[in-house]
Amino acid sequence: MSRISKLLTIAISLCALVSQAQVPLLMNQDTDLSKSMNNLVPEPGEVVIVPNTNISIVPPEHFLLSEELPGFINFNYSSTIQIAEITGTSYVMISEAMTEEKFKEQNFSLIDKKEVELNNGQSGVLYRLKFVSKDGIDFERLLFFAGDYHNTICINVNFPAISHNTLYDKIEQSLLTAQYQ
Repeated sequence: MSRISKLLTIAISLCALVSQAQVPLLMNQDTDLSKSMNNLVPEPGEVVIVPNTNISIVPPEHFLLSEELPGFINFNYSSTIQIAEITGTSYVMISEAMTEEKFKEQNFSLIDKKEVELNNGQSGVLYRLKFVSKDGIDFERLLFFAGDYHNTICINVNFPAISHNTLYDKIEQSLLTAQYQ
């Protein structure tokens, strides 16, 4: 297996693993939402350092910091933003291995791919994919990779396709604020 194939396998596996962690906050009758929610709701425009990572981002408005996964969740739109670091590998190598065929093997359809420039001047790539959930609901997935020659920011975003017009631009603007601390 070539180095690029291995990197692609790692990246897709990481994104698949992270996407399996789409669970709501664990609450029970003793949960004090006033305390819990205040810590999880970023102010609009607030830069948030994602727990257990060296990555900061300005999340879209109405996305809560998740206690269950490294990222954010919006319950109203059944949407998640999951953030991971890949160390020792350039995002360029990962993106070169991302092909339409590889996505099809994972039951995703590639809608488009675009090169982006982050707010800090770094380059990245944004893939827009579609898939159907186990419940038969059409979803979109954004895979975002950015970084330098040694470290990659990997962000996986999922939302119902019906919410595209409401969420896509806001999420893309948020992704462009991602950076290493």
